[in-house]
Amino acid sequence: MDYEIDICKLRINLIINLEIGETMKMTGKTALMECLKAEGITNVYGNPGTSEGPIMEEIVRHKELKYILTLQEGVATGMAEADARVNNKASFLSLHIDSGLVNGFSLMNDAYTTGTPMVVTSATYDVRNLRNRDLVELARPFTKWSAQVVLPDQVPTVMRKAFIEANTHPKGPVFVGFSSNALDGEADMEIYPSTIPVYGGLDNETISNIAHSIEKASYPVLVVGDRVAEDTALNEAVELAEKIGMMVFIEGSNIPFPTNHPQMVGFHSIRSENQRSLLNDSDLIITAGADLFSDWFYEGDVLISKQTELIQLDSKPDTQGNRQPSKITGLGNLKVILKQILETIDYSKIQNTKKRIEEISNIKKENDKASKKAAEKNWNNALMSPERAMFEVSKSIPKNSIIVNDAISHNAALMEYIKFDSSDQMVSGRGGSIGWGVGATLGVKCASPEKNVIGVIGDGSAMMTVQGYWTAANDNIPCVFIILNNQSYRILKVNIDYYRKKIREEVESSGDYPYMDFPMVLNHCEIAKSMGVDAVRITDPHKIASELKNAINSKKPRLIELMIDGNL
Repeated sequence: MDYEIDICKLRINLIINLEIGETMKMTGKTALMECLKAEGITNVYGNPGTSEGPIMEEIVRHKELKYILTLQEGVATGMAEADARVNNKASFLSLHIDSGLVNGFSLMNDAYTTGTPMVVTSATYDVRNLRNRDLVELARPFTKWSAQVVLPDQVPTVMRKAFIEANTHPKGPVFVGFSSNALDGEADMEIYPSTIPVYGGLDNETISNIAHSIEKASYPVLVVGDRVAEDTALNEAVELAEKIGMMVFIEGSNIPFPTNHPQMVGFHSIRSENQRSLLNDSDLIITAGADLFSDWFYEGDVLISKQTELIQLDSKPDTQGNRQPSKITGLGNLKVILKQILETIDYSKIQNTKKRIEEISNIKKENDKASKKAAEKNWNNALMSPERAMFEVSKSIPKNSIIVNDAISHNAALMEYIKFDSSDQMVSGRGGSIGWGVGATLGVKCASPEKNVIGVIGDGSAMMTVQGYWTAANDNIPCVFIILNNQSYRILKVNIDYYRKKIREEVESSGDYPYMDFPMVLNHCEIAKSMGVDAVRITDPHKIASELKNAINSKKPRLIELMIDGNL
């Protein structure tokens, strides 16, 4: 913000430069700021209330910290969630007492179930005030650990514990509540940073058993998921697939494997009959960091053939055994585990690697051909198809970019036409809530200011947190929002069709989608303009590339609304 520099100049003599481990008398609110700096936090995402007044007046005294003001808690929560995903460690989110905290719960719940580390705080009244709500109990269902601070000298210990808990598998949001007397009270305190837990590999016997299974397999498949990216194990996953000749599926929201690799045949879904067939033909499936066979609908406990051996590897313990029995379950750092496997395999026992790779490559080519043929049917529609839109977008994405993927029902089109080589090129929404993408686009840009950040967001999801456009303009966060306006909650139509066909076993779809369309079409272009963000609405796909290039070069927040054909 423009006024931030002046505040720093006015208060520069008040800034505390505390050495780690130095004992000093300070208030609880000062200790909180020092703890954040010790943890390497630079961005504080929040929406304040009266009870956060002590925090707000303190944070301006610390030039190392930047408070990013949002007008709605969902925006702040999306920003914090995406920041944590980019930096692969806990971010910091400041919400308001009980009412603001509750507004953040939907996206906090997604972070909790999918394993995003965040430290979430709220302030409340003096502990002696009988009006206080029990914030710890309120937050408990959406956090892995929670605590209340009622004395100032509790702050260093509780905050250190909070960051350790958030960053420990299973990772997730934690909550800390502060009473006003804890924030304003004084005590002698020492500030120490937390330490991020270190995870190792598996014992030699287990690794030998995994290697033996690989050596004797005739048709091994590798399913990779989010934790491969989080454990920076993409290169090891590629090496394993190439050396063994494994078909690869991605299941998850990160990029754990290059999407244009000739052995990566698809984004796994139990809804795909073709993919089910390929997996059923396999005699060995190894999953690494993947929430295997996750879907909204229950289709049975065992979903692979009896002759298929399953080995599950992960760093997140609560993913194991949810849907599928496995022969081996291995928990640890996936980078270390995959390296152990690579070093133990006797490659002389694997004779047909080249043939396997050729067969897999042919399957990928056939899949790509089928996708292209399907897209061609609607390529020149009057209202552009999502495939055409994503093709045009892909032509103008600079190399130094991160895509924020909240395309919802148009995710397949995005992943088909925008290719990713490394784990740091895309952050995708995960969980069941909508409203993540606007805040996430802002959070990724704040966490990676040197990158071009482009959010691709469904119109219904964006509508949940349109207040984020104001934050983009207010703080001049130079990101690009691409809104896919299909005039509906299209994802609901996709899901109800699948439910009717597979669960209720209806032969023909009724084509009836009650309350899933927007007869009064949303206009994100005008909404963004009203909040200070330049915007353009596009119906001609030929204009997408030039408008995206202009938006990136403007170095300001911009919105591009694409009018999309949402028909199924």
